[in-house]
Amino acid sequence: MSQLHLFFAIRLTIFYYLWSFMESFVYGLLIYIFYDMIFDKIMSFYGLKRVPCGPDLLFNKIDCYILMYAYTDQIKSIDSIKEQFKKNGNHLGHFRSKYVELFGSLYLRELKGAELKSQWKQAFIEVQEDIKDEKQLGQYITKIGSEKIENCSIQFRIYFIKNFMKDQSCIIIKTGHGLADGVGILLAACGLQDSFDHKQLPVLKPYSFVDSFMKHLMAFFFLYYAFIPPKNVVDPVKIDPPCWEAVDKAPSQSISKDFKVSNVLQLAKKFNCTVNDLMMAVINLTMRDYFAKKGQNYEKIKFAVAMNCKRRPDKVEDFYYLNYAHSELIFSDMKQEYDFQTVVNQGRDHMSLLKNSYKELIVIYIQKVVSYFMPSFVLNNLIPAMINLSPKISISNLNGPTAPLQFGGAKTRAMSFTCTFGGSYCFFSIFSHLEVMKLGLYVSRMNIEGDELMEMMEKKIEELMLQKMIK
Repeated sequence: MSQLHLFFAIRLTIFYYLWSFMESFVYGLLIYIFYDMIFDKIMSFYGLKRVPCGPDLLFNKIDCYILMYAYTDQIKSIDSIKEQFKKNGNHLGHFRSKYVELFGSLYLRELKGAELKSQWKQAFIEVQEDIKDEKQLGQYITKIGSEKIENCSIQFRIYFIKNFMKDQSCIIIKTGHGLADGVGILLAACGLQDSFDHKQLPVLKPYSFVDSFMKHLMAFFFLYYAFIPPKNVVDPVKIDPPCWEAVDKAPSQSISKDFKVSNVLQLAKKFNCTVNDLMMAVINLTMRDYFAKKGQNYEKIKFAVAMNCKRRPDKVEDFYYLNYAHSELIFSDMKQEYDFQTVVNQGRDHMSLLKNSYKELIVIYIQKVVSYFMPSFVLNNLIPAMINLSPKISISNLNGPTAPLQFGGAKTRAMSFTCTFGGSYCFFSIFSHLEVMKLGLYVSRMNIEGDELMEMMEKKIEELMLQKMIK
């Protein structure tokens, strides 16, 4: 046999074994997925629903919580809120559930009968502390936000403050981030209403089958976006500034004064941007000025913006509460000589790139696939590294309902939300409801005085409105 024949024989032999291995691997993978689906069907007969892989599973592992708070007209008693949940909460089954770990997977089992009755009592809490203003409310949210909801417990809490800020009451709804994102917890509140009203929903894009199909199809063909993302408007920041080093400091929640939504919209129009672009610039420039006061350089940073992929439902049965979003990294260059418009343009241009890409779906797919095949003990060991690598700043903007919701027969006047987490973390929330926009700031294990930073953000917005002659 000539050397040429030998060479081709060796190549064909290698190709044959590689093909056999890949064929066996694919068959094995398909069999594994098939039997896993059968196993889930069997578990469902016992009332167990597997926690979806991806963000829902990961958020449960790190004890991350979503809290929505609403200022309402005076509510007479907590009993009226309980009755509302019993009357209208039939579709909120997974909030009335507990987690069960079985064969290395996490499941939800809805509580019923005597077990639900006993857990129901601890889900509704009438606050005994005398909370009169938003600073005290922020302190109370900080306190309950760090309290763990055990997996064996019902997975929501309702805190009722009867007398708040003169003639108001306050409702705080808390659940794990593994059960709902910011839009999800708001949809849960909308689902408790006596009737369905689109005006009581957050502002979401309408669902289109063709648009959804094309997005998922294009996401499949453009998987490389996950590894070769679109070019950034600003060069990526590889190292966090020294001010982001974790410190042993108690967390805090700060709540802003009220801003008129119509005024904020006018201001955004003056800068030729969206409210989201405007507030990103306000937050980042205020942080730059805050750290400059402390003698620290803070001009080029990275932060995460929550990108929600949910679509507007047409009925209560279409509500999807679980996580369908991801955090997108954005880089900002805020040199002292840059004016406000320059920083606004950076954020606006970057957001425009994201809105026209399929990366958000691709990231969700990859998270789901990786967490599906990764053994539970490996995932648990990777959690600390994932927390350390996560962005230290996160910004989330929700356009809330344009009509009031009702709790216990009382209408809402203002609403907002926050996200609590034990890592080194700084979460900015922006929420508009009716004619009121509120900012929130949760700080955990970072060398930041939340109330001081919030006051600076308020002044920045007021200065911009004065500059643009908006009253």
